[in-house]
Amino acid sequence: MPVACARCQITISMLNSMFRRSSPYRSKYRRQQRPRWFWPTIVLLGIPLTLITLELLVRLVAVVRGDSSAIRAYEGEPERVTAYRLQFVSDRNRPIDGLRNQGQLQVQRSILRGYRLLPDQRTAFWQINAQGFRDEAQLPLQKPQGELRIFVIGGSTAFGSLSSSDDTTFTARLEKRLNERIADQTNHPERFRPEVLPYYKDEVDRALARPPRLREGTYRVINAAVPGYTSGNELVQVAQQVLQYNPDLVIVLNGYPDLLLSSNTEATDIPMATEFLNHAGSHFFHHLRQQASEWVADTYLVKGVHYWFLRSPQPEASTSLMTIDGASLTQQLPKDEAERNQRVDRYQNNLRQIARLTTAIQKPLIIALQPEITGRGDTPHPNETALLKDLSPTYRQAIAAGYQALEAKTSALKQEFPNRLTTLNLYNLYADFPEQAFYSPVHLTDEGNRRLADRLYDAVVPWFFVQPRNNPQ
Repeated sequence: MPVACARCQITISMLNSMFRRSSPYRSKYRRQQRPRWFWPTIVLLGIPLTLITLELLVRLVAVVRGDSSAIRAYEGEPERVTAYRLQFVSDRNRPIDGLRNQGQLQVQRSILRGYRLLPDQRTAFWQINAQGFRDEAQLPLQKPQGELRIFVIGGSTAFGSLSSSDDTTFTARLEKRLNERIADQTNHPERFRPEVLPYYKDEVDRALARPPRLREGTYRVINAAVPGYTSGNELVQVAQQVLQYNPDLVIVLNGYPDLLLSSNTEATDIPMATEFLNHAGSHFFHHLRQQASEWVADTYLVKGVHYWFLRSPQPEASTSLMTIDGASLTQQLPKDEAERNQRVDRYQNNLRQIARLTTAIQKPLIIALQPEITGRGDTPHPNETALLKDLSPTYRQAIAAGYQALEAKTSALKQEFPNRLTTLNLYNLYADFPEQAFYSPVHLTDEGNRRLADRLYDAVVPWFFVQPRNNPQ
């Protein structure tokens, strides 16, 4: 290599080294470099700013569309489901911290009954009167002259959960049918058996071929059911509340909730009440988690997206009304025969006490095992198919065995109280029903309530038949 070239390379290397050490452009470049925490900080600040911007945009869209009030009231499920979901409130009528309180049907702690419905509530779907019953009119303690009172007790099926209004419940329909029968007797007495039988045998035979007359009066069917109640709650309710209203007949529609309730528990109570009382620290942290979850769920960003794009207008997704602390229905059912037997024995003992109470005041009692969707048969309505597919084989087997055991217990009670007790097993009530009967495993459609009212009407009227007197001639 020539000497001149070697000298040039050395000179260039020295100039490059000097430029790197002393160049003002290099120093300026170094001063403009960002510290390592710069971009992570920008990202952390950008996330909440982006979410706030989106929240404001969604609120603006809601205002423009006129959906603000609907989104505020929306709880991530059909409006009807929210209306029938329980909200547990304190003695000051404030939601109990740490519990899911998005429902509208308010209940309050009761020392003896677990909880009770608060009086004077109403939504677009139901109304609770001053006595805590599902009714528009008040119910005075003193029975008006000529009024015949039929009390219905039970859980959510008896309450009529998910029915479109008070008028479409089976209790309202039953009351209407009974009073229509009385009006028909009054307007067309010739269609019914006379009060006094004629003298001649052929005329007597013709008279007895007519439908029997019902006891005259105004029939009032009182829906005293409370969602979530089991036989233990109902026993206390009859003794503490129902009997003081002087009922003429009591209907108990239940069974299914007792199969879900552990044998270690006598009756349904406010969820996690014992845990919260015994473990204040865990209650506090559970409350904080619940508050954070509810805060996120209440944002317009979450509610708006769900309301506009994901919501269903129908109350099919209502199985959650029957879950306890997120446990599935299969998890709540008895795991073995011994546990099932303890649950049905508890059911029988509580119903036996109710029968003794009604017999003591010489009033009839109807015990009805409530309908359940697996009794629908092989041809369910298309809208019920998805519900049935979601129920596991384990659930189906446990329900079938449970209802068989419950029926055996109610049949035994019938033998103990042969003169004051009617028992019904309505498990297969909708086996040949052409319409949709169920919104969930036990919650009925309006048409399902109609069929139930008709079946109970057939069981009620014999208790009010009036036998004609013989002609004294």
